[in-house]
Amino acid sequence: MSASLSGSVAFDRVLRSGVRCRRGGITVIGLERGPGPARVGLVVGRRVGKAVKRNRVKRRLRAGLREIGLKDGIDYVVIGSSAVAGIPFSTLRGWLREAVAVIGSGKEGT
Repeated sequence: MSASLSGSVAFDRVLRSGVRCRRGGITVIGLERGPGPARVGLVVGRRVGKAVKRNRVKRRLRAGLREIGLKDGIDYVVIGSSAVAGIPFSTLRGWLREAVAVIGSGKEGT
């Protein structure tokens, strides 16, 4: 189970100090927080498209993260690009799984 990462302070802390990993059309940034459930924040900028497309990208990212599961005690920020809207869901799930595994190992990944 994961919770939402909310507030600019929490986002900034993860973005500034977290471990980054880019896979395909997504970038996952993670920062170990301590005990508690994983928290997730999604970033899908306006350059991805209009609201309908941005919301579709966010829904697909949430569904993929739910399926792969996240390590407790880590705050994640997932940045999605327009590529997420058009790829097969299995590809998205693979990108997320690889990126989250790199974050869990604590090594920076490109």
